[in-house]
Amino acid sequence: MHPADYLFPRELEATPTGLSRILVIGSCLTEQYLDNFRVERPDIAFDYIPFNNLMALPDLAPEAASSYQLQYIQIPLRTLVGDNLIRAVDFAQAGGYEALASQAAGMLAAVLDAVLRYQREHGLLTLVSNFIVPQGPTAPALAERGTDTDLARLVRFLNQALEDQLRDRPNAWVADVESIAATFGKRFFLDDPVSFSSHGATLSADVHTLDNAPSWALPASGRIELLPDVGSTYALQTSVFSELVLRQVEWLYRVARQLDTVKIVFFDLDNTLWRGQIAEHYEHGREWPPSHFWPVGIWDAIQHLRRRGIVVSISSKNDEHIVRERWERAVLPWLRYDDFVLPKINWQPKSMNIRDTLTTLSLTAKSAVFVDDNPVERDEVRSNIPGIRVIGSDPFVTRRILLWSAETQRLQLGAEAAQREASYRNIVARETEKSTHSRADFLAGLDVRMQFDTIADSAHPGFARASELINKTNQFNTTGVRWSAADFAAFFRDGGTIHSFSVQDRFSDYGQVGAVLVQHGVIKQYTMSCRVLGMDVELAALHHVADLLFAAGAELLLGAIVETELNTPCRDVYQRAGFVPVPERPGLWVLRRDMARTPITHVRID
Repeated sequence: MHPADYLFPRELEATPTGLSRILVIGSCLTEQYLDNFRVERPDIAFDYIPFNNLMALPDLAPEAASSYQLQYIQIPLRTLVGDNLIRAVDFAQAGGYEALASQAAGMLAAVLDAVLRYQREHGLLTLVSNFIVPQGPTAPALAERGTDTDLARLVRFLNQALEDQLRDRPNAWVADVESIAATFGKRFFLDDPVSFSSHGATLSADVHTLDNAPSWALPASGRIELLPDVGSTYALQTSVFSELVLRQVEWLYRVARQLDTVKIVFFDLDNTLWRGQIAEHYEHGREWPPSHFWPVGIWDAIQHLRRRGIVVSISSKNDEHIVRERWERAVLPWLRYDDFVLPKINWQPKSMNIRDTLTTLSLTAKSAVFVDDNPVERDEVRSNIPGIRVIGSDPFVTRRILLWSAETQRLQLGAEAAQREASYRNIVARETEKSTHSRADFLAGLDVRMQFDTIADSAHPGFARASELINKTNQFNTTGVRWSAADFAAFFRDGGTIHSFSVQDRFSDYGQVGAVLVQHGVIKQYTMSCRVLGMDVELAALHHVADLLFAAGAELLLGAIVETELNTPCRDVYQRAGFVPVPERPGLWVLRRDMARTPITHVRID
């Protein structure tokens, strides 16, 4: 397995990443990256701005900034600690660590202010690489490792400082190059076997030519013995390391744009959640199969998925009463039956069970993953549920795919994501009650409440969730357009606002679930979580936004529908809210101040 495929699994990718232009800012190390980037990905344009110390970046026009999907920044470690660190004996003096750490942290803050100019001015998605911790002994004695005489401790401190300083900067994230290096093997590329520890660049395979080969510009060194090829000595693989750095960039971009986000994972049971068959191998009076390695790893993965706000469910051909009776024999106490939402254990086709669950939870097949050891069952689900992603052939890679793929990462974990599982459970309870009442009676007793927030810039605390809704929602999304940080920045600059809303009923607090983007009297886009469909909150939201605009003096409100493959649930939202079509503009709808609207009386706006 290639190291890039190991670190950044692609099994859950469905949509091409689509990177075409990247701005790279950094030191000589970045130049070495670029040489390899351009060979590896000739389809991507890489523009380069050298950066060292506190140099000022050149002006970047908004139209030029919008041509980049992201910028990748590499800050030289030596800028922060200085070349005088070569005198390591001074570093070890009393107070030396504290002084250098304070200097380096202060310099880091100043450098970030300088190098993040385009992030501040244009909202450009920004990845800042951290620092590679040196190899070998960097403390004067074994007993001093990890103390304030250890250079490695200083580098780890700066990595944490970088995380802390970027945390409050919108759309800026750490590219954890140190983790790549630690997994790949620093000995294959890092220069610190031959250079001083704070340099932190890649070791060039042609270093030996500087001492061996005379040229018109470099006289012969006069060495008695020729130096061996340093690339052979250290088995250098610098191009592979550069490839890993680029794959991490792509991985982070997919996470930032939330491409192909997984919202629910369905699990088979026998030979997927446990070894063997529960009806055959977990009877009393016999030795049960072992649980170490992949079964317990899958249980752990399930809990991590739930922690990220990803729902887990079950689709299994089994007798439900046997599974419930023997559950704890098979999975021990670490995984509970009620950890799963809407588990379906019966002898129906698994695709039928999965479709039923997706429909109940208002989720799409493209947001789902199915895990099963049986290739026949995987093919049955894949054939009957177009768009679902199916894995499970090798239990020793399933956990890595589930936890390491970009599609199962979350850019941010707000309160709404943390309570999503409870929200889906409440949807099941809501739908159960709905089936026993008339729609009018059901809505009247639902006690639906909404709260609105107007977002006018990306610093607003509700912006992150609104952005997530806009870029992740497929079904209730009036245009399907995905917005970059630069797009949002331009939208706000030109007077745009996002009217975001939260919803509760007597079953659940659904959190922040909708966003109406309005600019100059036009609804540019309207997105809403399908978890609140069926309660008419989508109509109440449009009426409330219209009332706000009419109260401010507007005479009309326009909204457009652009049909996408998946947005059937919202194609009639303007019509149902009382808008009328604009005859000369198909897909465009208008609501005028004096037009009558049917009030949504069962929804209260707080």
